[in-house]
Amino acid sequence: MSDNRDPNTDQPLPKAGGVYIHETIVSDVRGRWPVKRDEEDDICEAVAERMKLGVRKYGHALQAYNGRDAMQDAWEEALDLLAYTGQASMEEPLDEMLHDLYSEAADLVMTIARWRAARNA
Repeated sequence: MSDNRDPNTDQPLPKAGGVYIHETIVSDVRGRWPVKRDEEDDICEAVAERMKLGVRKYGHALQAYNGRDAMQDAWEEALDLLAYTGQASMEEPLDEMLHDLYSEAADLVMTIARWRAARNA
């Protein structure tokens, strides 16, 4: 995958800024959210892998105050999540859990869209 960034429309690459986001997520998974123990371990391991990917790709893990609009990134990623879960649901039409995930992704996109509209009102 190549980096085809458009400097006129794309956000800047993230810079080192402050609190490490992945550490906060792991802390929330382990103590704040009701997650089953085996799911907790899987999620925390996956978060750690995403952090390593960020270090390899950008030279540091995701941090708050990194010069980017976090909600713009969330919007774009949520739209990708909707596309991927829609694809999976289409490819596995008998899998009800995939249909549920697709619906939940749509709910997330709609919630972010409402937040964006309210923020820009």
